[in-house]
Amino acid sequence: MDQADVVADRQQFVARTAQLLLGAYLLALLVLAVAAYYGRVQVYVFNIPYLVVPAAFFGQAVWTTGRFRRATEPGRRRELYQRSAIETVLGLVMIGSLLYYWLQDPASFVTWM
Repeated sequence: MDQADVVADRQQFVARTAQLLLGAYLLALLVLAVAAYYGRVQVYVFNIPYLVVPAAFFGQAVWTTGRFRRATEPGRRRELYQRSAIETVLGLVMIGSLLYYWLQDPASFVTWM
């Protein structure tokens, strides 16, 4: 296996990881929305944007991987690959901070009924 195959595999891994994380996070938001609709959870209005921010990062990462696949120049592909990897990591950091603050003060985010 030469260097180009390793780089291509790594780029595909980042693209698939971004898609998987976006799907999983949107599914978690859907479950939270259904629980809030049926009254099992009360989500405060000021926390809704904070819940959407990681989805925005993952969505942007998936969008960038789509642009990465269409790019033909190697330099542009490398730049889009790096941008997609950074956006995926930023989404993970946002989820980590959300979980940290949620664990510190659960009552400030949602109230379980």
